[in-house]
Amino acid sequence: MFKIIFPEFRNQRYWRIHFEYVLNIFKYLKCDILYQNRAQDFIVTIDGQDFFFDHADYTNVERKDFNLPTFKFHCLNSSNAFSPVSFGDWDQYYSLKDKLTYNGVGYLTSRQRPYAGALQRRTDVQNLLKKHFKVQTVLLDQKLYLKEVSRILTSVFVPGYCNNMLDRAQFQYMALGCATISPNLPEMLPFNQVLIPGKHYIRCKDDYSDLVDIVKGAACEQDYLKGIGNNAKKLFEETSTPEKLGEWIALHLKR
Repeated sequence: MFKIIFPEFRNQRYWRIHFEYVLNIFKYLKCDILYQNRAQDFIVTIDGQDFFFDHADYTNVERKDFNLPTFKFHCLNSSNAFSPVSFGDWDQYYSLKDKLTYNGVGYLTSRQRPYAGALQRRTDVQNLLKKHFKVQTVLLDQKLYLKEVSRILTSVFVPGYCNNMLDRAQFQYMALGCATISPNLPEMLPFNQVLIPGKHYIRCKDDYSDLVDIVKGAACEQDYLKGIGNNAKKLFEETSTPEKLGEWIALHLKR
């Protein structure tokens, strides 16, 4: 597999979670990894070629003052799209993927922490759901949270930085075959793939004004929910596993 020169983490301006996410992909692929104390930018050398990993939540490329090929999280341009953060522990993902079965039956959840730019939106949505349904909103340990996929009807997600981006927890649930509800998700994934409302997730309006009706309808459509979950799981397997991301990276080498 690839020979990697990876930046040491020394409290650089990129977040540890993004650093570890990319690093764990290379570790899972059993790449030859050399660590170096490098510049502040998230630049990784792959088989002798430098790439900038732009982890920023916003969709435009963060740095334009140097000419490097870029892998962009939350991207609207298919040519340099990179799957946003999903799993840190890939062994856990593969174990759960084979053990969990989502059936579209159970209780409603919306287990997200209201904070920062999502404070008001998540608070408002959780209050709306509590007014109309018995919904679980208390945060869980990560392992319990992921295993809950097999016991729920569906889960409502309110994105973080902005209202139209793929949230990490939603992406994890999609990867495990769960039907999820959120506003529009316009971003690209590797291999020119897109998230299609009504196929990979259930889309609600950006102001959540139709959310109650959508949840009520979903409660009567078990086969529809299972189909959404299966499609989401398939999309993840085709675009966002370490193996697929390794293929995507290889396509960009020496372009």
